[in-house]
Amino acid sequence: MSRRMLPLAVATFVGLAPLAAVAGPEPETPPMGPVFHLDAYWGLSNMTGAVRRHIDGQWAGAMVAYPSKAGLDWNMADGSSARVSLGLGDIQNGADRCCQQPEEAYWSGRLPHDGRVWVGKRYVPFAAQAWEYEAKWGVAADTTVGGLSLSSAAAYDDGVRRGNAYARLGKKWENGSAAGLSIGAGRGLLFGSVHDLAIGADATRRLGRCTLVGEALEAMSSQGSFRFAAVTAEFDTRTRYAPYLSWIYGNDASGDNTNLRSATGGVIIGASKTLTVEPGAGVVNGKGVWWMQCRVRL
Repeated sequence: MSRRMLPLAVATFVGLAPLAAVAGPEPETPPMGPVFHLDAYWGLSNMTGAVRRHIDGQWAGAMVAYPSKAGLDWNMADGSSARVSLGLGDIQNGADRCCQQPEEAYWSGRLPHDGRVWVGKRYVPFAAQAWEYEAKWGVAADTTVGGLSLSSAAAYDDGVRRGNAYARLGKKWENGSAAGLSIGAGRGLLFGSVHDLAIGADATRRLGRCTLVGEALEAMSSQGSFRFAAVTAEFDTRTRYAPYLSWIYGNDASGDNTNLRSATGGVIIGASKTLTVEPGAGVVNGKGVWWMQCRVRL
């Protein structure tokens, strides 16, 4: 079924990408020159059974997924910019590393009427990135079209050596709510798995001081489908304490991804402008988990 739908996915991507040049307001030119950036984690957890340290950010109480990284941004007078970022943790450097260096490396230039093009290695646009949080080499375009946001990308997966295509069309409202629809095509589009076509939906909804963020996707292959859903509730206490609750479900009939049932909660504590501390706990696949991690951002 996924092979029959592949031409439709590619046609959708090709049809959406040219909209990057549709008219919109001219963006402000960012400050020129180099800027150093750092986003680094350090923590302890029992996610693997034994209590161990992790130097990348934990995800869902099940694994590390957010890379510690450092690099350089450079904004130029003509509105173009560049970024080089290297992973500092086990995701790019450990014995069981799942991603290759650099973490990001791209040049970005302006297109007419609020459009922007990206060339190099950058995170692909798909849903809320609750699952597909992955940087790949390729070309991408971002823009706004009549109040809608559009992101599209043609990328290359190093693991399966195949091309991938992604597109996300989204809408934001003044009250902070948002929604989006995504499509992806090409084998390996989700972390090198066997799936070759995916559709996704994401939404953000503010209810008083609570913000709900949700995502659902289905990735298809001849060996079976992968279904994923996630909901996170974030609470604004108007203090330096930001508690949250998260529920995640993942099931892969193809066997290419580990099935996941995760219910966790924690609090992000703003210790300073650059340092946050996050204690958290929950139940993942029937086992109790906990973690304590620090995050430094410069």
